[in-house]
Amino acid sequence: MILAAGTVLVRKNTHWQVLIIHRHDRNDWSLPKGKAEVGENLAIAAVRETAEETGYQVQLRTPLTKVNYLHGDTQKSVNYWLATEVSHDQTTVPNDEVDEIRWVSLSEASQLLTYPRDIKVVAEAFGLVDAQSSTILIVRHANSTKRETFTGDDLDRPLSELGFKQLAELSQILQAYGVREVVSSPAVRCVQTVEPYALFQNLPVKSNDLLLEDQPSFNRAAWINLSKNNQPMAVCSHRPVIDLIGTFELDAKDLLTNLEPAGVVVLHRLANSELLACELHLI
Repeated sequence: MILAAGTVLVRKNTHWQVLIIHRHDRNDWSLPKGKAEVGENLAIAAVRETAEETGYQVQLRTPLTKVNYLHGDTQKSVNYWLATEVSHDQTTVPNDEVDEIRWVSLSEASQLLTYPRDIKVVAEAFGLVDAQSSTILIVRHANSTKRETFTGDDLDRPLSELGFKQLAELSQILQAYGVREVVSSPAVRCVQTVEPYALFQNLPVKSNDLLLEDQPSFNRAAWINLSKNNQPMAVCSHRPVIDLIGTFELDAKDLLTNLEPAGVVVLHRLANSELLACELHLI
């Protein structure tokens, strides 16, 4: 099985357009995508491959239906995300694989794209471009020192050596979704989990006591109010709290319950709080 990832990169001028690429060695028009490196998170791979092939740094939005097909005698599985542009390095194209990129309409894409599977995923993406959705990344703090080996106040219990090693990949996941607001339990292990990303992006870490364990006032209404956002946000907390959030977000409950340390569940919610899609990323 070959695991790959890519994007349906869209923008709106007078109308919505999608970016397609021409590969000179295959003489085809397709979407930016590529094989994930061994052990590489697929969301990170989608961002990396898009940048390498097109020069566009992107922000992931909604996940799209996975595409499966035979590549020679091997099954290939491609995870796509609807994405928007952040910046562009115009010196990237042409390169060893891509000799032209082109912004086109849906009808133009349907005519130019070589593979019917790409036409299908673009049509799915165009059905979502006008959805007023928000993105919330629920993060369980990274691996921490054991309770039984720590003698101070449990709120001061820090990450373990393994936990600190998990932070680089975790920060890349947050960056892939363009997180612009960071909210955390005041516990040191939670703050340490999101602090490197916040510092790199020059963002404050907003402390919220509701994200501490055993908060009786933390109910569904409090969660909806806390997670209202106009831009992608990350919320870092503890396993019991995230389990509780699973009872508020029933469509994502299976992903949220017993989330592993440094695990991330991405919720894509409509304006009425209905869940549009959810994803799980483990480190």
